[in-house]
Amino acid sequence: IDLLLEAGERLKKNRVNFCLNIAGSGDYEGELRKQITEKGLDNEIHMLGVVDHEQIMEFWQEQDICISCSEWEGHSISHSEAMAAGAVLVITDTSGARDDVEEGKNGFVVNVGDTEQLVNKIIYLYEHRELLPQMGSYSIRKIRERNKYMDPNHYWRSLLD
Repeated sequence: IDLLLEAGERLKKNRVNFCLNIAGSGDYEGELRKQITEKGLDNEIHMLGVVDHEQIMEFWQEQDICISCSEWEGHSISHSEAMAAGAVLVITDTSGARDDVEEGKNGFVVNVGDTEQLVNKIIYLYEHRELLPQMGSYSIRKIRERNKYMDPNHYWRSLLD
């Protein structure tokens, strides 16, 4: 999460007009809020707390980009949820990242810990906002195609046929 703050500082320094909505909660929340204020990012970074399961899709539909700076994680359900809502992924190269992202088509994968690369991809999307709807539509198609094979009804129909 520290990389998000660093990315926020760099985006602000580059005069990028952005709003970063952080969903979720945890032990680090108090410290994170403090650092957001200390870095002068209160107007740009908003901590929303826990988003109810029923409102996850609405949350993602309100976002243009899904940013993930994880150093490690399993295949992220958040990435799939964001894709299903048409958000463009800018994520670190962790497990499953390249299964979700087709570079430049529905997002970008950056090296773990490489804030400069992360910021450059966000700036690229900021400067080419016209790509967001097309990349978001590709995300939706990709996740639908992938998930139809995970559907038990599809699996059994194809197996029995």
